[in-house]
Amino acid sequence: MLKASLIISVYKKIHELELILSALTIQSNKDFEVLIADDGSGDNMKEYIKAFQKTSNLVMKHVYQDDIGFRKNKILNSAILQSKTDYIIFIDGDCIPHSSFVNEHITNKKPNTVLCGRRVNLSKRLSEKINKEIILTKEYEKIKFTHFFDSWRDKRVRSTFIEEGLVFKNKSLRKFLSRAIRI
Repeated sequence: MLKASLIISVYKKIHELELILSALTIQSNKDFEVLIADDGSGDNMKEYIKAFQKTSNLVMKHVYQDDIGFRKNKILNSAILQSKTDYIIFIDGDCIPHSSFVNEHITNKKPNTVLCGRRVNLSKRLSEKINKEIILTKEYEKIKFTHFFDSWRDKRVRSTFIEEGLVFKNKSLRKFLSRAIRI
């Protein structure tokens, strides 16, 4: 029984999608489907997804529309309509989820609540080092001192890496650090 639908918005970045799909194959919770919401990437993307589907155990669907301009929200809506669950997780086509990403969503979901995650911006140097092997071995989940140093040198990611680059597993601490604003 599927417990979540994970929708990935993509546009022409096959390498980035390969990294995301690799990370999805090692999720601790496998009770989810993947919908690739493709805003007209073309034949190369279609061929890559077909080839990946043949070798993967992921429940996956490619939702496609022609490229006639930026229509990300329209393809996301199409993917929502094709989802098979009542719990939807969205990620962008350049965000690699950690191995307990789906499980954390499923475990922490509540009725009438939106869960918002954070992304960690990496320096260009660190981003270029990430490959399929580093993901499949979960090496990308290990934060090292050199990552902090490298991110500190890159002004673009300095604050977000240090602030958002840690996953807190303690629910009470997480709740304290991410207090929701009630309206």
